[in-house]
Amino acid sequence: MPQVVRTVNAVFGQSLNSRGVPMGKNEPYVRRSCGCGEHATDDRRWDVGLIYLGALILSLGGSVLLDWRFGLTFWRDARKATWTMTLGIIFFLVWDLFGIALGIFFRGVTDLMTGVLLAPELPLEEVFFLALLCYTTLNVLGAVAIVDRKRDQKRDRELTA
Repeated sequence: MPQVVRTVNAVFGQSLNSRGVPMGKNEPYVRRSCGCGEHATDDRRWDVGLIYLGALILSLGGSVLLDWRFGLTFWRDARKATWTMTLGIIFFLVWDLFGIALGIFFRGVTDLMTGVLLAPELPLEEVFFLALLCYTTLNVLGAVAIVDRKRDQKRDRELTA
């Protein structure tokens, strides 16, 4: 492997295997255990592997509660919100697939993910992350619109009084 690639990988903290290839890139995921009994083994894979997915789902639930409480996106206009979320997720999935095809993106190796791949180097958790990203963005924009509307109403009342 050329020295430049090794340096770039070292700078960005990418783990390299024994052949100098970034872990997760062109190599199947293999769990390794030192045998001491303190580390997770394959039979506990789903216990630990659901942590990240569970955190994403919990966060999405929090976004739904905020949306419901303040009427930010789906509770204001469900049709527009559904289209925007769907198009946003599709856009970022296509972006990810191009990045994977060009060798820019690859799946990091961690025990906190399920290991389920939707495509090479595209984990299941990515879809939930993209949904959270899009939903959070829509909620923030909805909150800003509400604050702007209230500010404009207050200003109009002050001008007419």
